[in-house]
Amino acid sequence: MTFLLFCLILFSGTCSVAGQIFFKLAMSGHVSRRKPRRLLDLAAGVLAMTFGFFTWLALLPEPNLERMPTEESASDLFRSDGPDVAALSCQPLPPDMI
Repeated sequence: MTFLLFCLILFSGTCSVAGQIFFKLAMSGHVSRRKPRRLLDLAAGVLAMTFGFFTWLALLPEPNLERMPTEESASDLFRSDGPDVAALSCQPLPPDMI
């Protein structure tokens, strides 16, 4: 793990915690808090959670689509000669039709 990845993980977690704190402040029923301040806290919570989510999403590994087995792909359903009847009906083909 590099130092940059560690910092991004820490930033993502911090954003999530900060967003939850802002949400708690915005949703608390204190009478002394005015409506514009509550809306500002709610907007800050949404913004912090958004930053945390997209940072975490950037840290996820990209799937290697070249190694995907053909059983898991939908390419058999959308062939150029029409849909595969066996794939659509989920019925096995008899040996003489293979």
